[in-house]
Amino acid sequence: MSDRNPNEPGANRRDGPRLPPSAPGLPQPETWALRVVEATEIAPRVRRLSFTGPDLARFGYVAGQDLMFLIPTAAEPVRRRYTIRRFDRARVVVDVDFVIHGDGPAARWAAGAEPGAEIEAVGPRGKVVLEPEVDWHLFAGDESAIPATFAMVEALDAGVPALAFLEVDGPLDEQPTGAVVADLRLRWLHRGDAEPGTTTLLHDALAVAELPPGAGYAYLNGELQTVKALKATLAARGFAPDRMSAKGYWSVGRPNATHGEPAADA
Repeated sequence: MSDRNPNEPGANRRDGPRLPPSAPGLPQPETWALRVVEATEIAPRVRRLSFTGPDLARFGYVAGQDLMFLIPTAAEPVRRRYTIRRFDRARVVVDVDFVIHGDGPAARWAAGAEPGAEIEAVGPRGKVVLEPEVDWHLFAGDESAIPATFAMVEALDAGVPALAFLEVDGPLDEQPTGAVVADLRLRWLHRGDAEPGTTTLLHDALAVAELPPGAGYAYLNGELQTVKALKATLAARGFAPDRMSAKGYWSVGRPNATHGEPAADA
């Protein structure tokens, strides 16, 4: 395991999404025709696809929201949701990071997609965005939670306390953030040879973490059962249900349902 505060130069925060306290609502989802313009391996099992499209110049979103991709298959397309990592308004390019694991249709498509590949997506979607009226923020999850965590951390104002606990295979899987002006404490947890979604590393870390004073809000994302356990861990530490957002992105040993998320009985 390692600890570091990666306030490294990267994305321009001024072009990033914001959620002011007076925001009247979230952008309405639309259907977008997208084309891959770049594919980048940013970690051993993470592939960033950069998309553009004829109407993308008017795209808007809030940090933490996602796109629902209509993944082509031999039969009907399947829906899979992925967090918007970044939107470069000057280039009219949206970045989405895909964790390549298992043999699902989305993993197969993302692993093989090259510049010129076309796909449809619906978005922005999702209501899990930064809570404006809190003193500090807590993020926890596996590698599938990194895009949402980093997107939201990069959107925080200067000096706002933020804690992030992220579980990955090892040091090669650690990713740099873009430009961060929040007071970020980031801890990477290495699972080694264990399979994703099978460890208690995140639970153990949150059970003893030193938390800032004041009212905090927790964003828990990743493997379904792990997220449920993290929610229980924080509840035992006094977190009220309305101070937590717990969302399962995937489930060990089971494909996601047709709507793009784990089945309700997973």
